[in-house]
Amino acid sequence: MILKKMKNIDDYIKNYSQVKLYYFEDEIYAYILKQSKEFILIVDIVDWHFHSYMIFPKKYIKKIKYKKLEKFREKVMKKVNNNNYNPLDYLDIHSLDSIFLSLKNNYNLICIEGATKDVNQFIIGQIVKFNSNKLYVNKLNPYAKLSIKHTQIPKKDITCIYFDDEYSKKLFKYYNNKK
Repeated sequence: MILKKMKNIDDYIKNYSQVKLYYFEDEIYAYILKQSKEFILIVDIVDWHFHSYMIFPKKYIKKIKYKKLEKFREKVMKKVNNNNYNPLDYLDIHSLDSIFLSLKNNYNLICIEGATKDVNQFIIGQIVKFNSNKLYVNKLNPYAKLSIKHTQIPKKDITCIYFDDEYSKKLFKYYNNKK
């Protein structure tokens, strides 16, 4: 992680700076909303709108960029978007357990990504429970059918947690409307 060479992340949070994050092989335009010792919470920006919240371990960030293009994109977003995203005061990002507990109690619809060389997964579901090693979710398949059998996800395989994203919100809305 190259965070030592750059501006303090707290400055990006305080100034509500739009940055470009290099995360695995992805480049993500985002506002950094919160950080803890191990985790970072961002709101992802896609096609000039807020797309989703993402939480992931800082160790997967290769670089954070805040230069001319990022500053220009920040100006555009401030002019065209009147939404001020809530920094999600309820969300405790100090550990995976605190993240899962906060999301289970306040949101509960999540997407889990595993993107290491050993694991490639993307799971959408509702948090059922978690323990020291695993997260258990009721998985929603691509046809908006919710499994009643819990899917177990080893915590060590989780590289990113998405929530309040367009894709899963639409699938869950469809699922809830067809009940």
